[in-house]
Amino acid sequence: MDIAIAVLLGSLQAIWGLAGNAVSLGTWSRRARLRFAAFFSILSIAGIGVVAWQAVRASQSSEESKKTILGDAEHPPFLAVISLPGFARFVATNGSDYPAYGIRIQVYDDAAKVVVRNYNYPEMAAHVAFVDDKPWMPPEGATKCHFTASITTRTGLVYEELILLSVPR
Repeated sequence: MDIAIAVLLGSLQAIWGLAGNAVSLGTWSRRARLRFAAFFSILSIAGIGVVAWQAVRASQSSEESKKTILGDAEHPPFLAVISLPGFARFVATNGSDYPAYGIRIQVYDDAAKVVVRNYNYPEMAAHVAFVDDKPWMPPEGATKCHFTASITTRTGLVYEELILLSVPR
């Protein structure tokens, strides 16, 4: 659609240029020919401005389409924690205005050196959150737990650090 509009505008510019030349070469007085030439010149300059505006809009539209197809690399999904006394739930959140695709989230407990949770979501719509079904219980007597989450999407890999201060049960 954008290309069709650009071709149409270019064709109109060519027609305006030819009409301007035809009119200015007629048997008009010198003053009338100058007015016609100025009028068609202004129309041509306005048309070039519209074509430039169309090119800028097409460029912006392609960036929007890319984010819709691949996801937003500037705002990847993140992991949040709902912490209650004695247990916590992990929440995978997409806070972007665009969907995220091919999400794989692994949560590592840095102290125990084990994978605590492993999530695979084929896609997440914009502004959506998924709450983990099973709560995570901190080790007995632990007051601080440190996690690293690796989040992989179509647009790249992101690491996130989470520190959970737990209240004794």
